[in-house]
Amino acid sequence: MQDFNAFYYSFSPQVASYITAHSNLRLPMKLLLYPIVGILYASSLLFNAISLNSELSVTITGVFASFAMGTVYLGPLLTVLTRLRRSRSTSARQLKALQVGALAGLASLGGLLLAEIAQNLLLQEITTASVVLSFITVGGVVISWSLTRAWLRRQ
Repeated sequence: MQDFNAFYYSFSPQVASYITAHSNLRLPMKLLLYPIVGILYASSLLFNAISLNSELSVTITGVFASFAMGTVYLGPLLTVLTRLRRSRSTSARQLKALQVGALAGLASLGGLLLAEIAQNLLLQEITTASVVLSFITVGGVVISWSLTRAWLRRQ
């Protein structure tokens, strides 16, 4: 959380001030932020429902939130980029990216487990970031791959 807060607060006050000064940006920003609020709310519900070991619950909830954010924010972007390429081999490339992302996510989770066992804070920070980035990627690629496959079947 310290790393996230340091990153987030390095720019968010300036962004908030800019949006406050430009009222025409308020609605688009709300529309961009509503999915995050929904994902965080659903993540909170999931965390409360799991009630396992707190570290395991946080990890499962983090994977869910990362995957969901990738689905909502990265997925549409990847889908548009894929459609612009208009290549039939794109689906195969997306499947390969999905496999690599899933493998990276699993490896990151394994590293996180080792970091927890060793109580190595640096390794915990690195593997936590890796888990989040891996599952954001997987979430985005899953949606893009699914939409691309559906589009190719319709052709």
